[in-house]
Amino acid sequence: MHGEPVPRIPPLEGCLYCHREGTTVLSTERRFLGPRRYPLLRCNHCGSVAELDYDPNSADDWRIRYRRVNQDPRYYYVAVHYRRHGWVSASDALDISRRGYAQRMRVFQAESGDLSWLVPPEAELPLALRAGEQLMLEMRAVTLREVAPTTLFVRPNRGTVLDSGKCYLSTHRLLLHGQRQPWAHDLLTIERALYNDRYWLIVAHDAERWVQYVGTYLEDQLDPQLFVTVVDYLALNRR
Repeated sequence: MHGEPVPRIPPLEGCLYCHREGTTVLSTERRFLGPRRYPLLRCNHCGSVAELDYDPNSADDWRIRYRRVNQDPRYYYVAVHYRRHGWVSASDALDISRRGYAQRMRVFQAESGDLSWLVPPEAELPLALRAGEQLMLEMRAVTLREVAPTTLFVRPNRGTVLDSGKCYLSTHRLLLHGQRQPWAHDLLTIERALYNDRYWLIVAHDAERWVQYVGTYLEDQLDPQLFVTVVDYLALNRR
């Protein structure tokens, strides 16, 4: 592979991670114990580093494995998905990159209050909506727990499980269509909204208790970062 011509493949034309063009450099530098098996692809903009395996005679036959990634929240989606795998095929790597760019644009839109891209769910809820209240999102696999008053540290599995089911985000409230009963908390009662690569977590309270909504990251619904961004915007505009 070394010393042979490099085909014009997407990772060399632009960074799959930060989507900047002309910022990637391929290096075949030697290590102390000898040459690397695979050349390193570095991005001069975001600082990501990946191993690149390619066929010099084919522009479609390549794969990539990220060794170092930028943890900036702007790159949340690509960081999560590239880190979940070892070697990623060309088609999967391009798909992750495209979806990561689209997700980043959605986050920017949500932060600025543009939620026109959301498709409100059609659901029959056990709780009536308030005047002027509109459903915005539906999230599955959500657990509701009763917790002690919020502290500096929060964990997804702390507290007593109250219920689980589908969670609906409206312009006014979080509503859980639980297996035991319906639950609702006004967005004004939210104290914290957090996320990582596995789940989102929202701490709220009412007159009786403090609660914690926890949703698992499922690939076929909004990712935790984007969901929390929408919640933050709606909660801020309820105040």
